[in-house]
Amino acid sequence: MCPHTARSPPDTPTAPAFKASKPQRSVWSSAFRRSESPHASPPRRQDRDVHAASTASNPTRPPSTLGQHKPTHTVLGSLWFSSATPITIDPMRTAAPSGSCHSTDTSAPQDPHAFAQKCRLAPSALPYPPFVQIPTHRSTIAPMPRSPWRTSLHRTLALTLMLMLVLLGSNPLQASASALARFEFSKPQMGVPFRIVLYASSPEKAEAAARKAFSRVEALNQILSDYEYDSELSTLSRTAGSLSAVPLSPDLWNVLSRAQKLSAETDGAFDVTVGPLTSLWRKARRDKQMPNPDKLSLAQRSVGWKLLELDPKKRTATLLTNAMRLDLGSIAKGYAVDEAMKSLKQSGIRSALVAAAGDILVSKAPPKRKGWDISVGVFDTTESPQGFVLSLSHRAVCSSGDFFQKLEIDGKRYSHIVDPKTGIGLTDHSLVTAIAKDAITANTWATAISVMGPTKGLAKCEAHGGLAVHIRRQPNSTIDTFNSRLFRKRYLRSK
Repeated sequence: MCPHTARSPPDTPTAPAFKASKPQRSVWSSAFRRSESPHASPPRRQDRDVHAASTASNPTRPPSTLGQHKPTHTVLGSLWFSSATPITIDPMRTAAPSGSCHSTDTSAPQDPHAFAQKCRLAPSALPYPPFVQIPTHRSTIAPMPRSPWRTSLHRTLALTLMLMLVLLGSNPLQASASALARFEFSKPQMGVPFRIVLYASSPEKAEAAARKAFSRVEALNQILSDYEYDSELSTLSRTAGSLSAVPLSPDLWNVLSRAQKLSAETDGAFDVTVGPLTSLWRKARRDKQMPNPDKLSLAQRSVGWKLLELDPKKRTATLLTNAMRLDLGSIAKGYAVDEAMKSLKQSGIRSALVAAAGDILVSKAPPKRKGWDISVGVFDTTESPQGFVLSLSHRAVCSSGDFFQKLEIDGKRYSHIVDPKTGIGLTDHSLVTAIAKDAITANTWATAISVMGPTKGLAKCEAHGGLAVHIRRQPNSTIDTFNSRLFRKRYLRSK
């Protein structure tokens, strides 16, 4: 999604404080940037899970706020989070039995029904089944007749229970769902804020699930980061030109094989060998000047998806030319979001949202809700049409654009997304939102369509199938909007 972010110092984890909050609808977005404005007004609709401009991520790492609540509204760029009011969940208390009969009378009747009548106990409170007669001097056991008042009582209780369920409009599944509480967690990972919203039955279960998911993301960062010198990816890049077949871990193999498959499908518009070019453009954004043309030309010689050779049988990778550098910024966060959601499901969490900057994945809808509300299509110009809110479940939505990572020289705007064939940052000022079954698919296709443009990009999207795409771009003074067939059919039908 946002392949190029500035390197930040290592995270300093803080001791989390976990609190359950009332199930209210706070605001999320498929685009994310961090800033705080205590004077900003809250969003018009307080019942949105997601609302904001769908943009690229902010490279600045915020401090860790794992499981903490703030009593005020916090605005993250154009993204509103309405902090939930903390409530205290008391431990379950077990009430003592209200009706019990203790007798010290040694002459208490031996007949259990006489004993029950004396103590005013229902037959079900007897210490043994009421249909068995306890013998005194005979050795035979005969069934006891069912009393009319007991049958009438059972019918009354059954009718009362049915009436209560009808009046409350609930069923056992809804009753268990209503016992779930909403929890939020946040932690900087992969250079962006990683956020998890989940529903769990207890703070302990929520905390354990979130910690396990964050640990999974942290482990992936040590494999897929091109910022970390000792990461597996950086180690692989240093073998460029040696023609060595380097064995890959399962995670790195999964990511590189998916990347190469998409590169072939998009004719090289998506390319993870673009690292030498993105390094020059990162420096250009810091220095606020165009990259040196000679250096760009030299870097292009080391870029090309066919220069990365994968062996499916041995699961090895070979970098075929010198000075190659792999950059997984447009695929790694999507993969990490998917893996974090898998970790939550393994911990028994069925309803959750995982967001890494502009990459969002949701599972089952929250209790008593049809889906997670996510706002898309919000452009960063005053004359832009309004975005719209989608209600999603078991879907990923990712956005690719140049809202915050861009370079403006002489009135011309260059995106952080680089065209692998030209070596130049995109200049059409576009925002591409892709919706797919998983985050890695949505993440990679949003970037690829940004490079290909709306005409070729939508044609490739229709051939792929199962992908819904919404595009807004402003190559000049006018704003153009494009939608894939699936997006129009599934998400614009009721608009």
